[in-house]
Formats: sequence, structure tokens, C-alpha cells
Amino acid sequence: MYIQFAASPVEILAWQRLVLAESTLSHTASRIATRLSLYINTATACAWPSLRTLARDSSTSYTSVKRAIKDLVGLGLLQVEPGDAQHTNRYRALLPVTAPTAPTSAAALNPPTPPTTPTPEAVTPPPAIRADCTPRAHTHCQSPAS
Repeated sequence: MYIQFAASPVEILAWQRLVLAESTLSHTASRIATRLSLYINTATACAWPSLRTLARDSSTSYTSVKRAIKDLVGLGLLQVEPGDAQHTNRYRALLPVTAPTAPTSAAALNPPTPPTTPTPEAVTPPPAIRADCTPRAHTHCQSPAS
């Protein structure tokens, strides 16, 4: 299984759905993860709100935010790059991506054959129409279908 960072709005939404579908995650952790996803920068796929900001924005305690982040990391849904005293942690939402599988259907195993082009002998030329003929004047110049 490969890992991809959620960067585009579609990927962020897919990550939110993945988080909300996780049955072992608490409601508080889901709410904090959803709030964290609002901070993801689409150019860098990183979010860097402080723990206090997440606590305030999700109406939870500082301790609950720390616990939720620990749970999200434990489930493989979040990556944390620790900050130092001057910088906050950087968070990346992780999307599992399955490896491309080999085709198993009969159509995929047997590719379609390219269309054959007719040989010059098989193509019949259209009937010759003289330049001085009009469709009503000369029936010999018209094709048999008209």
C-alpha cells in the first residue's frame, strides 16, 4: 500500500470521509480532524495550527486535542512533523492508495485487434459524374441510389 498526502480539495474531502468512517475514532477526535483539515495548505499539503488553536476552534480541551492527534497518528491517518519552541507541529493528512493491480478481465488480457484497412482492390470507385451534367438532366450520371 502506498501513502499519499491529501492536498487538493477532493483529496481533503476523501480524507475527511475516511476519518468519519473510522469506527474506532471518538467523536471528539473526528471533530478535531475535520477542523484540522480546514487548515491544510493545498500547495504544501501541510497544516500547522497550534494545539491551542485546534482546541479553541473545535471547542475541546488541549488534552483532548493531543489525544486525538495521537489516535489519528496511530491509525495511520495523520503524519506529524514535530516543531520546536519557535514553530508549531506540521500535520499531513494521509490517504492510503492501493498499488495498481494487474488486469484480470478477459478483455484486458486480450487487447482488441486494430481495425483492418481495405485493400485497393476491394474499394469500388464512385460512378463518374461529368462536369456538364446536372442531377435532373442526365440520369446516366446519377448514382443508382438517387
